[in-house]
Amino acid sequence: MTGAQRRVEQDDEEGPPMGGLFAAMERPDTNAACVPERRLAMSIKAIFANISCSHLETSIPWYETILARSPDANPMKGLVEWHFAGAGLQVFEGPDKAGHGTLTLIVDDVRAEHERLTQAGFEPGTVQEADYTTIVQLRDPDGNLVVLAQPGKA
Repeated sequence: MTGAQRRVEQDDEEGPPMGGLFAAMERPDTNAACVPERRLAMSIKAIFANISCSHLETSIPWYETILARSPDANPMKGLVEWHFAGAGLQVFEGPDKAGHGTLTLIVDDVRAEHERLTQAGFEPGTVQEADYTTIVQLRDPDGNLVVLAQPGKA
């Protein structure tokens, strides 16, 4: 049976209220946390987030610093990609949509990332603790919101 054919059922166990992505990450079948009723699940191989920018030549160095590496691909004019296990980030030159996106990156140590980015000359916001995560927010050169999040209290 393929992933697209298997049935996904919601767990009988109640997860923490409003646990969102972090609660789903701890469940063995993350689709079950998102599907309110029985139905066939889409077989997803990877997910790419897309952020639009006004000038790719300005955004590439900024994201290289955030991600601590160069892009993995330049599949077409005006688009660069960073690849991760089962996911990726696309930065696309689209001035009409620039500055309206949000990107959340799950990190191991949000406080260490805050320090690294501060040392690199960035001005990340303060470290904020919430019920299920600890975050730091900053804005890219076009004003897109970039959130670094660490599950749990940091």
